[in-house]
Amino acid sequence: MADVLGSLKRARVAVVGLGVSNMALVRFLAAHDIRVTACDQKEDLGEREDLLRSLGATLYLGPDYLEGIAEAEVIFLTPGMPRHLPEIVRAVERGARLMGEMGLFLSLCPATVVGITGSAGKTTTTSLTGDIFRAAGRTTHVGGNIGTPLIGRLEEIGPDDVVVLEMSSFQLALVDRSPHVGAVLNISPNHLDVHVDMDDYVRCKENIFRFQGPGDWTVLSYDDPVVREMKTPARPLYFSLRERADAHLSGGYITLDGERVLRREELPLEGDHNVANAMAAFLIARALGVPREAMARAARAFRAPEHRLERVAEIDGVLYYNDSIATAPDRTIAALRTMARPVILIAGGYDKKIPFAELGAEIGRMYASGRLRGVVLLGDTREKIQRAVEEAGAGAAVATAGSFEEAVRLAAEMASPGDAVLLSPACASYDMFANFVERGRAFKELVGSLEGKR
Repeated sequence: MADVLGSLKRARVAVVGLGVSNMALVRFLAAHDIRVTACDQKEDLGEREDLLRSLGATLYLGPDYLEGIAEAEVIFLTPGMPRHLPEIVRAVERGARLMGEMGLFLSLCPATVVGITGSAGKTTTTSLTGDIFRAAGRTTHVGGNIGTPLIGRLEEIGPDDVVVLEMSSFQLALVDRSPHVGAVLNISPNHLDVHVDMDDYVRCKENIFRFQGPGDWTVLSYDDPVVREMKTPARPLYFSLRERADAHLSGGYITLDGERVLRREELPLEGDHNVANAMAAFLIARALGVPREAMARAARAFRAPEHRLERVAEIDGVLYYNDSIATAPDRTIAALRTMARPVILIAGGYDKKIPFAELGAEIGRMYASGRLRGVVLLGDTREKIQRAVEEAGAGAAVATAGSFEEAVRLAAEMASPGDAVLLSPACASYDMFANFVERGRAFKELVGSLEGKR
């Protein structure tokens, strides 16, 4: 730790983007007497600005914020900031090193680290994995792309502990080391508004195992063709819903190495995708010697995190589900396939430049089979999704809404007793909300107002 922090003390350090993770980073650096230049495109940071000044940071705010990296030797970028901006490219060309809060944490963490990535299912799998290690009696810290940034809790983490990290492509883009156990759950187009292209997105995901060694482990989906072809320098473990693998389904049981761990019906999560998530969590635990009994005990007690196919209410015979976490089409497709009732889907939002053809085709198939009653579209992508539905020849009943409140109202009007209304937007929330959490809670409030009008 001393070597890493010593090199930062001798360098000119800039921190770009002053959200939750980078504010925790600035506080950590200041606690170790490392002065920073703090940069953000917002002109007014409110209370954060006072805190930054109290920590001794030099501030560059507003439209010219990237002038603050002109002489920096180490630049910490906030997750999701494009690395191909001209100012950043010029800084790299003159020798500046790009880093992220996650990369610094990995270089300093004394514990065994598990990292989990994928286009979908990261939070559920990360949370379940953390519960499994706790059930086995291990001191466990869960963080990364969820929860409190762990950079500020390094002093609490011991060498015998386990750290379980949800790792996004944005975080992985800026690491130069990998966790001891890395898992790739699936790969589908996502965040193409930030990544240069799909190849760049996949390369970033591969950083979760790229720097591993032969004594490490990589958990991979055998069912995902992109993931199956990934080449890891570590020991691979595969999970599959359809084939025999290190973890697979056999006789109604989730098995590891051919031995039963849990009946599928005992897993309190809906959908095949969550069975796959559980398999990945079990393989991670297996790699680090956790008994199968602890895996089964944690899985039986597990409850899905908020905003992930969360059952909100039943009103006049209609079930309302909050799947606001679905910020890409593949997640919405998985949610639709999980529904046991006929569905009215609410979708649309911020445009991440992801194609919607597969979602349009799935809507068409479900409408033709009677499993989908209609779709309510809103946000920046509503026309793109509607076009995908039309091009698929779906013939589905499609309504458009000018506001989130109108979308919920229209969906409720389209629903009949025995149906389900599913918020699963297939898009990010930034055109209307700060994040998917705010969107999901707004949905629950609006559903609550419907209940109050009965």
